[in-house]
Amino acid sequence: MNYPHAFPDRLKPSVDIAFAESEREFARSYRTAMSRDDGEPLVKAFVRRVYVAFAHAVCKAISDGEQGWDAERFRRESDPWFWDLFRTTYSRKAGWSYRAGDDDFRSWQKLKSEIETSNDWIAIQSELDAAIKHSAAEKFGAVSGSRIVTPIDRMALWKDYRRLFPRVKVLDVCWAAAQHYSEWKRWLRGPAVVKDGSRPDMAFRAILASAKSPSEYRKQPRPSGWK
Repeated sequence: MNYPHAFPDRLKPSVDIAFAESEREFARSYRTAMSRDDGEPLVKAFVRRVYVAFAHAVCKAISDGEQGWDAERFRRESDPWFWDLFRTTYSRKAGWSYRAGDDDFRSWQKLKSEIETSNDWIAIQSELDAAIKHSAAEKFGAVSGSRIVTPIDRMALWKDYRRLFPRVKVLDVCWAAAQHYSEWKRWLRGPAVVKDGSRPDMAFRAILASAKSPSEYRKQPRPSGWK
């Protein structure tokens, strides 16, 4: 089966290795399987191992700033690729004829749900979260590899964030960043007032580059009257 378009070549070996390991494990275990029902868990394990490896590779692509790879593309590409992996593997290993029927789709959904409630998936989401934050920091110039803070257009960053969350309140942004409104006003006046790399500057950059709403970024609700 094919990788998504423009998937980084340097990240393909980790997924190819998962394919090879899964093939070996399936071959060893299938010899003792007595029926299709015995073999199906082996097919599910095959699909799961390969898909988890693919997800980790995508997280690496996002973290490394590979062109065209971000969280949105991960969400867009993951289900079609997983469906292709599922139908191809079940057809080859379990002898299912691919019809894209209701039974096949329900089986795919069930396996997808099992994976997305597993510890593997929790680890992937943690890795994705870290990759998004790292990529956003690099994109917006918050911190370079040498820890030198690069100036940014603060108002442009704020406007970009408001495009994602048009109804967001400044006070909620301040609360999520653990900075008071007075510091926000000072921050928008520029680095002559609040220096690049200072704690308030980094706090506001982090929330605005996170692609998360204030309530997602900081779970604790803002107290009434806080500013």
